Amino acid sequence: MSRKDYWYEKEQLKIEIQQMGEDLCIHFYGGDRGHIGSVAMAEPRPSLTGSGKISATVSVYTYAGHKDDILASTIAREVSAKLNRKCVVAVGIHYDHFTPDHLTAVNEITEKIPIMAEETYGALPA
Repeated sequence: MSRKDYWYEKEQLKIEIQQMGEDLCIHFYGGDRGHIGSVAMAEPRPSLTGSGKISATVSVYTYAGHKDDILASTIAREVSAKLNRKCVVAVGIHYDHFTPDHLTAVNEITEKIPIMAEETYGALPA
């Protein structure tokens, strides 16, 4: 089992990507109070379009009052499809005074996570 950590000082956000066998477990949390808000599980599968591409099926659990589900499901879907691996993603980001700058930073970092996972662990053969 290996793990790679990333820290974004300005935004106070942490990403932990851990390999568990062939699967990946990703934690994305922080802000003023990191927590677990949503958990998404994704499993790769052939695309339903018949294109031969790999897609992913995602299941999400979100605690009441949390809005981390979109990030969790997006990361899980993209990582699973891109790397052809099962993937579990836990997200919990909270800022006491959420601003548009926070939203921009979180979205930009979210887009980098599948790339981080691929650079660290690579894709499995389809």
